[in-house]
Amino acid sequence: ESAPEPKPKPVVESTPEPVVEPNSESTPRSESALPRLAADHVPIKRAAVGTTKSVVVRVKGPANTSVTLYYGPPGGPHQATRLDSQGDGVYKGSITVGEALGKGFEYWVLVKHKRTTPRVVALGSQSRPYTVTVL
Repeated sequence: ESAPEPKPKPVVESTPEPVVEPNSESTPRSESALPRLAADHVPIKRAAVGTTKSVVVRVKGPANTSVTLYYGPPGGPHQATRLDSQGDGVYKGSITVGEALGKGFEYWVLVKHKRTTPRVVALGSQSRPYTVTVL
């Protein structure tokens, strides 16, 4: 007799599923209501001491997206600088290759917006940065 009792319990558990279905229906609506955030970047491979390298990131997302470049010698210390919007989703910044970066450097970019999906797009990361050979 105890075996039939668990059977009604799964029925009770399945009863909330129709409640979940309207939520899942509204979830795509809320996700589609949120703008998509995507970014693209052609990595820098080489640089020379005494030059300035441009970092260009193309962003598909709202105009007020935050784009931050982190860079420094391998292992750090790293510094951060915001990339400036050039319009049409293009963000640009630069890295001055001085003596401190003379043995090479690494960098990554974080693209963020509070009301997008996803909220953060990482181009490289601190644990997996882009590496640049300095000639």
